[in-house]
Amino acid sequence: MSQGSSQPQSPIIAVIGATGRVGRAIGRLGDGVHLIGCARHEPTGEESASDLGYEQMHVLSRLDRSRLTEFIAPASAVIDLCAFGAQDIESLNASVDVGGPRHLVIASSLAERPLESWADEEHETWDDEPISGGEYGQGKRLVRQIAERYWLEAGRSVTTVLLPQIVAPDDAHAAELAYLREARSSGMVTLSGSGEQRPCVATTAQAAAALLGLALSTEASESVARYQLAPRASPKLSELVEALLQGAQVKARLQGGRSGRGPHSGASEVVDAARLRARIPQLDWSQSSVLRAYVELGQRLSDID
Repeated sequence: MSQGSSQPQSPIIAVIGATGRVGRAIGRLGDGVHLIGCARHEPTGEESASDLGYEQMHVLSRLDRSRLTEFIAPASAVIDLCAFGAQDIESLNASVDVGGPRHLVIASSLAERPLESWADEEHETWDDEPISGGEYGQGKRLVRQIAERYWLEAGRSVTTVLLPQIVAPDDAHAAELAYLREARSSGMVTLSGSGEQRPCVATTAQAAAALLGLALSTEASESVARYQLAPRASPKLSELVEALLQGAQVKARLQGGRSGRGPHSGASEVVDAARLRARIPQLDWSQSSVLRAYVELGQRLSDID
């Protein structure tokens, strides 16, 4: 909190979905920022709101408009991590009153984009093209469209960040557990595609820094803005799985040819994030940061099963 009346009051950021993977990472980055969070469930174990980096933690359904209104009322900005369809975002829109937050940051997905445009670094017309991301991508895109229309008409601003697959070193339920189970049972891991492709993966810390940085941005020149969170050069899929096995201390032979997507797809998913990096230069875009996260994830998963 501010230490005196002469000190400017720091903004309050409300995070919807604060106990999830990215929400927890935002809390770890929030030193000096007033963070309040809400989630459907209490934090796990003995953790308190302050343990997660939040001054308050509200347990509520985002569809409970009266409680959501009360939660976001003191905030100047909202980071929405868990809007998956029209009902979710319409509940938030209805909870914003005249004295409520002026800026919304939405965590969306690269599944919004047609798959054929992912490898085109200069592609800027994806907004009007058909979606290839299935039901999930369609739901996230609908959230963005509804939010942009409502917040813009209300004289507020909205920023959408299209996130890739996120690796969370502290996620005990990560899809990558399938790789370890296969390695332990057969001494082999079969990858989608050749294994040489470069899936689009970011760490929870990268995603959190992007979302929090945009929520705190004082630039109001853009009422509607969109950013794509993805490195220009991701590690190969085989390198990611090797790092995971290294962390778990499991040895296995890797081979390509899996039929179906598996934990990672058989396609290279690379888009240009130059605009976002210019806005938030402190992000660590090195390939080694993603590989380190996979080593840590392997260590975390090593005792499971």
